[in-house]
Amino acid sequence: MFAETAYLFRHALLREAAYQLQLPGDRARLHALAFEIIEQLHGGRAPMPGALDDYLLARLLPHATDGVAEELAGHAALAVDERGEPILPGLQVLYLQRHACLCTERCRHEAAARAWQAAAALSPNADRQTMLRFAADSLQQLGRGREAEPIVAQALALARGCGDQLQECWLLVLLATIQRELGQPDASEINYQLALAAARAIKNRRAEGITLGGLAVVYQNTGKFELADATLKQAYEIHRETGNRKHQGTALSNLAITQRDLGNNEAAEALYTQALALQREIGEKRHEGLTLTNLASIYRVKGRNQEAETLMFDGLRNLRETGDRRSEGTALTNLAVLYQNTGRDQLAELTFGEALSIHREVGNRRFEGVTLGNLALIQMQSGRLELAEQNYSAALAIHREVRHRRFEGINLCDYALCQLALGRHSDAPRLWREGAAILREFADKTVQERKTESMRAACAKAGVKPFDES
Repeated sequence: MFAETAYLFRHALLREAAYQLQLPGDRARLHALAFEIIEQLHGGRAPMPGALDDYLLARLLPHATDGVAEELAGHAALAVDERGEPILPGLQVLYLQRHACLCTERCRHEAAARAWQAAAALSPNADRQTMLRFAADSLQQLGRGREAEPIVAQALALARGCGDQLQECWLLVLLATIQRELGQPDASEINYQLALAAARAIKNRRAEGITLGGLAVVYQNTGKFELADATLKQAYEIHRETGNRKHQGTALSNLAITQRDLGNNEAAEALYTQALALQREIGEKRHEGLTLTNLASIYRVKGRNQEAETLMFDGLRNLRETGDRRSEGTALTNLAVLYQNTGRDQLAELTFGEALSIHREVGNRRFEGVTLGNLALIQMQSGRLELAEQNYSAALAIHREVRHRRFEGINLCDYALCQLALGRHSDAPRLWREGAAILREFADKTVQERKTESMRAACAKAGVKPFDES
C-alpha cells in the first residue's frame, strides 16, 4: 500500500515537472490538441444550449461530450496564444454551460454554481445576468442565501442597465425568495410586489403566477392566512392557464399548509395528496420530498404515527438526494416533533440539535425559532428550567423578528409555564394570556385546548388559580 502511494505521489510530481518544462506556447497548443482529441472521441462538437432562459434544461439535448464537459472547458481555458487570446474562442463557455446544466439536472448545485459563475465571467452582459441568476439559484437551492444575495444584486444591476424587464422580474423574485428564507418578510414582500408589477407590465403570465405564489408564502408566514389562500388560488389558476405543472404542485402544497395552520387537517391532507400525485407524475423529486414530510405532519396530528414516520424518512431521502439542505433541516424538526409526541424525548432532543445546526448553517431563522421552542419544551419537562428559559427567550425573539405570530403565541404559553415552575408567579399569568390571545387570532382550537389543559395541570401542581380564571 505504501509503495503504491509513493508511486502515485512521485508520478504526480514528475507529471507536473514535465508539464512545467514545456514552453507556454507549446503547453497551450497541447491543451488545444487534447481538447480536439477528447471532443472527437466523444462524438464531436456539442451544440450550443440555446437561449438562456428558464426552459434551458428542458431543451438541452444530451450529447456524448456531457460527461467530459468540465474537462473540455478546462483545456479550452488553458489553450491561449502569447497575447492571452483563446485559441478555441467560445468553446470554454459552451462546455461550462453544458456542464452547469448537467450538474443542475443531477442536483449537484455546488458544481453548477461554480460553472455558471465561471461562464458569466467570460460572457457579454446580456448573457452574464442570466448566468449569474442561475448561479445564485443554485446556491439558494443549497440554502446558501447569504452567498447568493450579492450575486443577485450584481445581476440586477446588469439587467437594469440592459433594460431587460423580464430578467429584472426573475431576479426580483429570486431576491425576494432569498429574503423570505432568511427571515426578512418586509423586504421580501416589497421585492415580490416589485416583481409582480414588472410581470404585469410586460404581460408575462407565467412570471405573474410564480411571483404570486412566492408572495402568498410571505403572507402565510406572517399569519395573513385569508390573503395567502386567495393569492395562492389566483397563482394556481395562472399556473393551470400557462401549463406550469411544477408550480401547480407547489401551489397545492402551499394551499395545504394554509389549511393545516388554520386547523383544517382533512382539507390539508386532500391538497397534499393531490400535490403529491402531480409531483410524482412530472418527476419533481425535490418538491415530492417536501410534500411527503408535510403530509407526514398531518398524519402525526391524526395519530397515524407509524405512517407519519415512514413518510418522513421517504421525504428526507428525496431532500438529501436533491441537495435541499434547507428543507432537510425543516423535515428533521418535524421528525423530532414526532419523536417528542411518541415519548422518545432523547431521540427528539438529538434530532432537534441536528436540525438546529442546519437551520443556523442556511440562515433559516423561522425554523431556528420553532426548533428552539420545541427543545425548550423537552428541557422544561425534564426539569432543566434555566436552560429551557434561555431557549424560550431566544425562540420568542426570533418569532418576533420574523413575524411568526402563531409560534410566538404557542411559545408564550409554554414560557409562562416555565416561569411558573421557576416560582415567578407574577409573570406567568400575563405571559400565558398574551400567548392565548395570539392563538385565538388563528382560530386553531386544537392548539388552544392543548395549551389550556397544560396550563391548568401546571397551575394545580403549583397550587395557584388557573390563569384563564384569574
